[in-house]
Amino acid sequence: MSWTESWDVGRYAANYLRERGADSDRGLHAAVVRLIFRYPGDPPYTKANMDYYLNANFGRELDAPSAALPSRSLTREDSNA
Repeated sequence: MSWTESWDVGRYAANYLRERGADSDRGLHAAVVRLIFRYPGDPPYTKANMDYYLNANFGRELDAPSAALPSRSLTREDSNA
């Protein structure tokens, strides 16, 4: 991924898990997507900042009850994400 490249949420979540040696488990993927949609920062979203946020919050998300995922497809450049 380069500084100018943009990925959709699903692709980023799959890459995040793959980089950490996690299986392509749908539950883990859904947990990462939920966290991405809760990211408190303002765009543009960088991989370094998103990775840090996910690393700091991922364990808590796995312990929380599952919430419904948004039905829309967004990129991290969308300010409503």
